[in-house]
Amino acid sequence: MKKNKFSRVSKAGKGKMTEAQLQEQIAKYSKMSRQELIEQMHLLAGQGKASGELDNEQLDRFYSQASTMLSDKERNNLKGLVDDLKD
Repeated sequence: MKKNKFSRVSKAGKGKMTEAQLQEQIAKYSKMSRQELIEQMHLLAGQGKASGELDNEQLDRFYSQASTMLSDKERNNLKGLVDDLKD
């Protein structure tokens, strides 16, 4: 399976997101409304799937990792979104 640019966070390294870049992305997305976030996720997921950098297994892993930090309502919302992003 091909690794994508968001698959790992590191201090440095080719093809890996640094901690500074991750913080920049968090700041960028934290300013968006819920609807803007959903639209952005659909856009990025579509691009990742088209390029072969994103598949359903990665979406499931993302859900598994992210869901542990969410409330039941947020977890259900994320599950619905991940299901929508799958083929």
